[in-house]
Amino acid sequence: MSTQPSSPRTTIFGFSPLVLLTLAYPLTLALGSLYSLTIPASSPYNALTQSHDPATAPSYFARKDNLINIYFVKRGWFWFTLALFVFQYYQHYVHTPSTRRLAQAATRYAVATAVWILITQWAFGPAIVDRTFAASGGLCDLSARAAVEEARTDNAAVAAGKKVEGIVTGAGCRAAGGAWRGGHDISGHVFLLILGSGMLVLETVPFVQRRWNNMHIGTKAALGTAALSWWMLLMTATYFHTWFEKLTGLVVAFTTLGVMYILPKEIEAVKQVLGQPGS
Repeated sequence: MSTQPSSPRTTIFGFSPLVLLTLAYPLTLALGSLYSLTIPASSPYNALTQSHDPATAPSYFARKDNLINIYFVKRGWFWFTLALFVFQYYQHYVHTPSTRRLAQAATRYAVATAVWILITQWAFGPAIVDRTFAASGGLCDLSARAAVEEARTDNAAVAAGKKVEGIVTGAGCRAAGGAWRGGHDISGHVFLLILGSGMLVLETVPFVQRRWNNMHIGTKAALGTAALSWWMLLMTATYFHTWFEKLTGLVVAFTTLGVMYILPKEIEAVKQVLGQPGS
């Protein structure tokens, strides 16, 4: 019985991409969190509003209104989708056509998108981040809005209902002029940036090693997007969220990447559906 030779294992400096990512992301979060300890006391982080005061922010990237946060991170899944589409188009349609590999890549992307939706957008009602926040004791605090209304109407009764239980999402709370307070907030930024950039790196690395000196535009787009994501992950680790919030965002992202890229190595039935990049 003849056997086909296995393709060479993809490594970088002797390590697999999965191992490197497993090390790189926690180290990035640790580095940012440690550097945050050097931020002057005059620029404190407000855990309730999850931000620095723009007037005293220690860096442009410590402001929530920085342009990369507004136009890249806030619309992150669009950019990850676009970069992945461009890469897969050039790799599996133009350079090495393969309907099977393209279908498996689309399935992996569908898994990542489904998890992103459930965690941050909608989970048969409020998203999982909102459900977790509420389940851990979080409420929508309308104190700031109530204080403004009290001053405007000179009626102390307006400030009576400072916290409301009817608002069950962070977006709804912000729209009402309040702030999510009191619960555990899984860092959506950490989750998004690790999941998106990890997906792009793991999809492209097997092909980068084969064509390092002749990367097509799809690979460049994917790796460029991943690099910008890493920078914003470092900025998030430095200026936003608590240790535990960042840790839970990391765990959820790693779990998703594990389903997409580790399970197919261990379970043949999963491999038939999801495939493996480069195989």
